[in-house]
Amino acid sequence: MARRTQSKILGAALTLLMVSNLGCREELGAESFSTAPVEGTLRLNGQPVESGWVEFLPIDGAVGIPCSARLGPGGHFRAPEVAVGWNQVGISNAPIGRDLLHLFHPLGSPIRREVPTEGSKIELELLEEAVKAR
Repeated sequence: MARRTQSKILGAALTLLMVSNLGCREELGAESFSTAPVEGTLRLNGQPVESGWVEFLPIDGAVGIPCSARLGPGGHFRAPEVAVGWNQVGISNAPIGRDLLHLFHPLGSPIRREVPTEGSKIELELLEEAVKAR
């Protein structure tokens, strides 16, 4: 009889634990946010930057996670899920020189672009962006 009582208590405790975890999962689960595709090109003094990464970091109330896009031939990049709203756009691991890599570091870049819900095309000329930043 004691063993049956222990089994019932254990079963009730496990049920309570599972129900309480469901509530937490629902409350603390993944937050959904709007994303849109962004594609474009990156150039330095008119020449395509064909290696490295373009980084998007949501700012100014935009909700989402950072997103990266690899630079390829012609300086082209495509990021399929950038947070809708304002994003800080940074450059990493690109052959653009130490000073420009420092200026356009993903966490401190002066480049800002708004991403609409339907997505966008972005043309970035780093010399123009550097002049704007100074």
